[in-house]
Amino acid sequence: MEEKENLFIQENLTEKSISKMDFSSLVALVREPNMCSGGKETIRMAIKEGNINQNSKILEIGSNTGFSSIEFATVMPSSQVVGIDVNPISVEFAKNKAEMFDIKNVKFICLMRLIYPLKRIVLMSYL
Repeated sequence: MEEKENLFIQENLTEKSISKMDFSSLVALVREPNMCSGGKETIRMAIKEGNINQNSKILEIGSNTGFSSIEFATVMPSSQVVGIDVNPISVEFAKNKAEMFDIKNVKFICLMRLIYPLKRIVLMSYL
């Protein structure tokens, strides 16, 4: 991760260049955990309201720094969780965080496009 951490340090960052960054790049730059609104309680509510069982396969598209994927994996240790994001720095951050907490049932993938066979899709939105 050291090489990727230095990507932004080596650049000559200016206020103008930072203001032009997309959200994902900015989150990666400041190492923001980028948790969902309501934090861990929102994940627990999604599990309950979505009737997600302990042996579920969970795919999070747009996992960013991994907060939600890691929380799903922690609360549901028999599940298999995959987080996907387009930002390699955020994905590396998420991988390192999962490794630091020894969470084995989550993995993170950096992909621009995805073809993934899904048997059942559960979409949840909490306002």
